[in-house]
Amino acid sequence: MNIYAKLLKAQREFPPVVKNAVNPHLRNKYADLGAVLDCVIPTLNANGLALVVSIHQEPLSVHVSVHDEEGGVIDFGAVPVINGKGTAQDMGSGLTYARRYAIATAFNLFADDDDDGNGASTPPKSPKAKQVEAPPLPPPAPPPPQETHKKVVMAWVNAKLKEGISKDQLKAHLGSLEGLDEQGFKALLPRLQMPLAVAKTAREQLKALPPELQAYALPCPIDDASDSECETALLMLKGAGKIQ
Repeated sequence: MNIYAKLLKAQREFPPVVKNAVNPHLRNKYADLGAVLDCVIPTLNANGLALVVSIHQEPLSVHVSVHDEEGGVIDFGAVPVINGKGTAQDMGSGLTYARRYAIATAFNLFADDDDDGNGASTPPKSPKAKQVEAPPLPPPAPPPPQETHKKVVMAWVNAKLKEGISKDQLKAHLGSLEGLDEQGFKALLPRLQMPLAVAKTAREQLKALPPELQAYALPCPIDDASDSECETALLMLKGAGKIQ
């Protein structure tokens, strides 16, 4: 059976996605990332398919594909991560939303009734603005100006120092900051969302997990996975609520 036949069979077997969360702004129900993964992962795996969700830089985006044991690949393309305010918190919100949206779109899942990515996008109009028929909101703001990425990273570093984290721990997590240009600081932004140990020991943490969780998150044996794939897999497991 080729990979397309496997995917067709899996789609026929997908259970209804559970809308288990409520949008705090619009009060509508939607399926969070964990519910979307619980809907598709077991059925894909049962049909010999692995879901791969990777994070790409330049521009920051989430890429979705499925793979089978014979080497077949179906690429669903990428969804950009919207980071309207340019902060690390908004980037995390945008990253989670993009992963959920990309997976739901790839498998035609009806996961929500509205856009719950409010934390990563331009705030909606207030009720008062609607009553006076204010003009449409302008397009999303342009990319952050120079120095913004450096300021975000340094603010995070200073906050961790105040929490009692040592400089050696921070250096092990981020590497040396000396001589980094703005693109170098931008590349560090995803690490701000990780626990301090993840960037250095993602592979070791995955090896300590049960084999079924390793297979759930990785498209290949852990020893064959790259460091980036290990970090992405660990983030996926945390986002799905499989580990703390």
